[in-house]
Formats: sequence, structure tokens, C-alpha cells
Amino acid sequence: MKENVILQISGLHSAGADNESIEMIHSGRYFYRNGKHYIKYQESLEDGLITDNMIKISPNEVELVRKGPMSTNMIFTMGEKNLSYYETPFGSMMMGIDTSDLCITEAENELAVDISYALDMNCQHMSDCHVAIKISEQEYR
Repeated sequence: MKENVILQISGLHSAGADNESIEMIHSGRYFYRNGKHYIKYQESLEDGLITDNMIKISPNEVELVRKGPMSTNMIFTMGEKNLSYYETPFGSMMMGIDTSDLCITEAENELAVDISYALDMNCQHMSDCHVAIKISEQEYR
């Protein structure tokens, strides 16, 4: 895959009868090193601040690192619960991610990741989540 990529991220968070969906498209940079795929991109927050993000994809694990006003390190490993902190301007919260399904599909010009997980905040179940990430080469016209 070439260095310039497009990320399409869609997600669904279900908490009881409430469902919240998100859909984002970002441009980013891709590289492959030591058996892992790396995608770096920036995300604009509602207040105009920027978060630097990196997704690391290895055969059995996906890691999302966010650095900025809202920082975290989310690790998705099939059948494991991973704990980390979610840092905000108002303080930090303990975040638990219990991955129930992880599917990574590689093609010549595309990479797809499909993750289902349960999200806990401060040891309280918040929602069941599903995230689909599609990374493809950026086409120039």
C-alpha cells in the first residue's frame, strides 16, 4: 500500500435502548514495519483542537493511540480485557475494553478492521460497541 491513505471509520455504541452511530473520513499516512501496519492521522475536535492518532495493526491485535486534549491508548485483543486511562481536560477515567470479535482483512491496496467490544468506564459497563475501519490508498485525479 502507498503512503497516502484514506481512513473510513464507522462505529455503533449501544447502551440499552440508546444507539449512537458515528462515521468519519480522514486522510492519513501509512507504513509497514516489523510485521505491523501503522496509520497516522489527525482528528479535529468540536472546539477546534487537534488530536494526533495512530492505529497499529498486527495479526492478532489492534491498538489506537490518541494524543491531545483527549488522550488514550486503546488495545483490542481477541478474548482479552485491556485496561487503560482516558485522559480529558476534566480528569482521567479508567477504561476497560473487552474485545469479543476482531477481524483483520488485508488486500493489495486496502486494509479492513472489524472490532466488537464492550466498553467500561471506571468499572461500570457503558456500552457494547462495533467499529469498522477501512484503509485504502488515496487516489489522485
